[in-house]
Amino acid sequence: MKKMKEKKLSSANAEAVKKRNTIIMGGSVLAFALVGVVTVISLIVGFVASIFDDTEQKLKFEQFISPVVMVDPVAFSEISKADEHVLLMSSMWNLITNIGDSESYPQDEFGMMLIPSSDLDVSAASLFGSDVSLSHQTFGNTSINFEFDEESSSYVVPPMGYTMQYQPRVDKISHRGKKYTLTVAYISSTTNIGASSEDAEPDKTMFYVLEKTGKDKYVITAVLDSNEDSDNTSSQTLQTSSDTASSGISKTETESDITSSEKE
Repeated sequence: MKKMKEKKLSSANAEAVKKRNTIIMGGSVLAFALVGVVTVISLIVGFVASIFDDTEQKLKFEQFISPVVMVDPVAFSEISKADEHVLLMSSMWNLITNIGDSESYPQDEFGMMLIPSSDLDVSAASLFGSDVSLSHQTFGNTSINFEFDEESSSYVVPPMGYTMQYQPRVDKISHRGKKYTLTVAYISSTTNIGASSEDAEPDKTMFYVLEKTGKDKYVITAVLDSNEDSDNTSSQTLQTSSDTASSGISKTETESDITSSEKE
């Protein structure tokens, strides 16, 4: 009788241990499952955030349009209507700011850098497209002058340091197909000393219309004054038509952030 009781007690203890092990195992499986769910959710959230985070794209656009913003151009609805001085000056700044090493070009006896006009043509094409044709001539402003030497077909560029009157801050990006519209804040380099670009109050806002020509390649097709589009700006809409030459710039596209299709 005693042995039977001991046997039953042993059997009961074994069953209890089995149940406890089952509970522990079940809890472990549940814990791992929860960890897996949390991990998957985190990955999904991170992926979605990466799709809608266009910070890197904004920085690339800011760098690209910077030589044009430096010139502070009057608005134009198509490149054929852009001021010749704007095209020349923007192309020169684009070239100079991307030279890197001034020894890339020869210098005259006065230490002036000599840049072939053909290089300015290439610079203009990279900004405004291959259809742009520069009328080479001496140009400049009150601070600097770029003299054109017709004999050598080169520009004489004096040694200099340069400061930007304005630096661009791309606040919004909208696009449809290959047409991109940037809402660009003009940040003054003199009135915002010490302030971050994100916190600085812009002197004005302009719209830069770009066309995508290849992977990470764009050309500027128009610069629009935001004051001419106050109604659409307030509703955050802007669209460019596919044929600006015949119908001008249409501003009805609902703004959207850069999506995964742009990051392909």
